[in-house]
Amino acid sequence: MGKIWKKRLLQALAAAALAALLCAAPAAAESGAPAEEHSVKISAWAAPEVAAAREAGWLSEEELGEDYTLPITRAQYARMAVRFIAAQRGADPETLLREYGLDDPAAESPFSDTADPDILLAEKLGIVKGDSGGTFRPEGHLTRAEAAMILQRCMGLLGRSEANAAPKVFSDAYLMPRWAVEAIKFSSGRTTAEGAALMTGSGGAFRPGEDLSVEQAVLTLVRCGRSAAVEGVYEGWRAAPGYDTVEITLSFGGDCTFGRMRGGAYAGSFDEMYDKMGPAYFFSNVEEFHTDDLTMVNFEGALTTAETPREDKEFIFKGRPEYAKILEEGSVDVVTIANNHARDYGNRGLADTIANLSPYVAVSGYERMPILTVKGVDVGFVSNLGWSFDAAQKQFITNAVRDLRARGADVIVFNYHWGEERQYQSNATQRAIAHYCIDQGADLVIGHHPHVVQEVETYKGKTIVYSLGNLSFGGNRNPTDKNCLIFQQTFVRDLNTGAVRAGESRAVPYKVSSVDYRNDYRPTPV
Repeated sequence: MGKIWKKRLLQALAAAALAALLCAAPAAAESGAPAEEHSVKISAWAAPEVAAAREAGWLSEEELGEDYTLPITRAQYARMAVRFIAAQRGADPETLLREYGLDDPAAESPFSDTADPDILLAEKLGIVKGDSGGTFRPEGHLTRAEAAMILQRCMGLLGRSEANAAPKVFSDAYLMPRWAVEAIKFSSGRTTAEGAALMTGSGGAFRPGEDLSVEQAVLTLVRCGRSAAVEGVYEGWRAAPGYDTVEITLSFGGDCTFGRMRGGAYAGSFDEMYDKMGPAYFFSNVEEFHTDDLTMVNFEGALTTAETPREDKEFIFKGRPEYAKILEEGSVDVVTIANNHARDYGNRGLADTIANLSPYVAVSGYERMPILTVKGVDVGFVSNLGWSFDAAQKQFITNAVRDLRARGADVIVFNYHWGEERQYQSNATQRAIAHYCIDQGADLVIGHHPHVVQEVETYKGKTIVYSLGNLSFGGNRNPTDKNCLIFQQTFVRDLNTGAVRAGESRAVPYKVSSVDYRNDYRPTPV
């Protein structure tokens, strides 16, 4: 027996002696809190699997350290996988080393950063591969996606190269490297006789880029051993749905004024309702905002403590800085401030508003063109005033599209403040601007300002919503027309090609108030 494996035999004997002690340790709380026993830190759910691996003789206690909740390294997993395969074949690793000519210390390594015989054996068996630069990174942490690849290869060595159950559907398929997709399908569709998959996720997500812990690594190989006896093939598992596209849903709401008109009474105002009900009240009935992937509204008025308006016009709106919390509680992600009330309190009021909004939402308006990433899709937002369609407007649109595409935007959404108040049909200027946006490459155009709902148009396969009407609007205590819309648009990304296309859309009818006789500032579905 070689000196390498003499040492490993001693380690195995020590591990076997410890196994009984560990298995007799009191279980940790069901919450999964780690329990410590003889300096070995391990979660309660993992203790039986670790004990099974020790009993099978392929787990090295010394090599894996004293804390099994820590990430496993690539070298540790490769060594453990080699011993696992050897045990499944009824052989010892040293025999395999001789078989592949790796018992010679001078054996040539395919890696520039390791000559560990176990890792070289794992490479010969096809369990692991190096990076494109010829390195293995033995001390690097193993990701869950990499672990799925290794598991698929191990099962292939055991004669089980097909999944026997339907692969799981994970919500984060967009995070999966394309090289790992088949392996993740396999690992989630290859089960033990009890139906336990080699790898699953948590909360519906696989988390491919996260580190695999030592105890999770042991569990995966224990399940491989138990799955080796399971026959049967799930036909079509390689083509299982849910891995090749990702869909995002964007929601849009209309005019939001948090506060009241200058000179308006406190009784019955937005301010009074905030003081009574708190920030979560206002969008509590808008389910779409809380179940979508991204929400945007038009924010009109100022959030400032400034006292002097910019000019003496009829309608001047202001709210307290704390009202920005309403957006957070309402699951709003981005707002446009390109409207005719953004400067009701001058440049200071605008600066205050942006500063007060920014901790809670992204702000779009004029030169501010944020890009938000949603499930790996980069969505860019442009906002402007649309009172005229002239050379400057055209240049603004062209430059915005070019800039956002250069910054990596997959989807471009334009918001325009335009049209005529209380008019139920768009005018020629609105239509000209909207069509030009799409002609230049925009994917969706959303409009507001008329305070009533206008038509929705499909132009060259893309959607234009000319006016969504009001939403949570503190500027009117009892609007005559309380109708408004929540508009939702889905976009679908092909994860193999990267192409993004528009999916389904829907306009959901709402009222700006949950009661008919006044405005309680709580939009409610019809």
